[in-house]
Amino acid sequence: MKVDSARRFRFVLPLPRFVLHPFTAVAVAAVHVYLAAGHLAELAAGHVEWTHLWKGFGALAGAYVFAALASRRMPTRLRYAPAGAGSGMVHSDRVPDGKPILTKVPKLLLNDDKAGKPEGIHLVIGRRPVAAFGNSIGDKEMLEYTGAGDGARLAMLVHHDDAGREYDYGPKSKVGTFTDALMAEAKKRGWIVISMKNDWKRIFAFE
Repeated sequence: MKVDSARRFRFVLPLPRFVLHPFTAVAVAAVHVYLAAGHLAELAAGHVEWTHLWKGFGALAGAYVFAALASRRMPTRLRYAPAGAGSGMVHSDRVPDGKPILTKVPKLLLNDDKAGKPEGIHLVIGRRPVAAFGNSIGDKEMLEYTGAGDGARLAMLVHHDDAGREYDYGPKSKVGTFTDALMAEAKKRGWIVISMKNDWKRIFAFE
């Protein structure tokens, strides 16, 4: 009977699971780069010694090996949505070992602002809400969508108008803008506007 020589002499040393993680390999590669930089800097300064040669280039080779290992353990399409308004679309994929995973790709599923808010509500819950709460011009369409339903509906706006205790998101604010047109729309449609300056006795627990 013939014995497979590759299997006959196979010997694998045990390793903790975290050692095989790609981020561990990246960290080890970074340490090798740091070690190589010190010795290569000595060579660049004219201190040509055998120690700097083998340690510098040896550490650099080690950094390459661990970086290569990390790249082979990473998912084939590891992508993330950019920060900001909106959501990243989830993509089904597989890593090299065949394990199915879900990753986010930088593709906008919907812009969760203004007209995108009622779209997102319908996408997630599939029905018109009976109550909605907002605090800026970006919530107007959501409140309109909620109020257009049959029966009793509740629409409320929190007006951040206390610059002393919190912040004033007024008509000229670049973030969370509460325009005069939004205030007029709220009065016209009967939306309840809650003033943090006039209606909140305490905003933070330390007050």
